[in-house]
Formats: sequence, structure tokens, C-alpha cells
Amino acid sequence: MRERTIRTARVLTRLRFDATGGFDALVQQRLAGRPLTRELHFDRAPELVAGTGAGNMYCPSCRRIRCCDPVRLPGLADAVAATHDAGAAGGTLHMCLSCFYHFLTPEVSESRLLEIGEALARLGDAGGAPRNVIRFPRRRR
Repeated sequence: MRERTIRTARVLTRLRFDATGGFDALVQQRLAGRPLTRELHFDRAPELVAGTGAGNMYCPSCRRIRCCDPVRLPGLADAVAATHDAGAAGGTLHMCLSCFYHFLTPEVSESRLLEIGEALARLGDAGGAPRNVIRFPRRRR
């Protein structure tokens, strides 16, 4: 049986490949300050799994944009949100399909985003440059 280890900034994953083309992943990390160890089984190669994510987002462990899937385990996301700060409440647990790191993303309602956008627009209309724009100095060549 062939094995491979993935070590990133925040997760240690051991892959054990089977004869059918699938693999088992033993994931070890800290989630909400507590150790999390999960054993996952996939019936296809890691490269195929990594390309089938629900959406691209930033993985804090890989430190890159990766395919990530929401994790739908009853009660797990709620338990993590309860131990996290209040801003993370109502979040979604995601798993990076490249390194298998689990992380919580906060959920913000669309109406709240619209309110923030309108407030920023009002600040910009009040005169001067909008406060949500940060000017960076130009590079000299």
C-alpha cells in the first residue's frame, strides 16, 4: 500500500492509497482551538477529488485559492460556531480538497451587504475620496 503525507501551515494529512484507485485521508489539525482528527475515505484519486469542489475560495492552510466543499455533518458546524467568536456564528464549515484542512467561514446576509454598500456610498458622497478606497503609492521603475 502506497502512502503520502501532506503538511501545510495548519494541517497534517496522511494519505493511504488502496488497490481500487481510492484513498483514505487521516487529517490532523486544530479547529476552534481543539484538536480535530478525521478519517476520510474517497473512491478516486486525490487529483480528481481536488478538482470537484463546490467553489473556489482561499484556503488558510494552503494559502492559495483552492476548491473547497461545505462539510455537512449534523451538529459539527454548530458546535464549532458556539466555541468561536460571535462573528463566526451562523458560519459554514468547509474542507479544502487539496490539503483536507477544515475551516469555518462566516455567513453574511445579502441585505446586510447592501446596507454596508449603501453606507459606504453615502460616506463617499459626503465629499472627498470614499473611505473604502486605499490608495497605494505607484512603483518607480
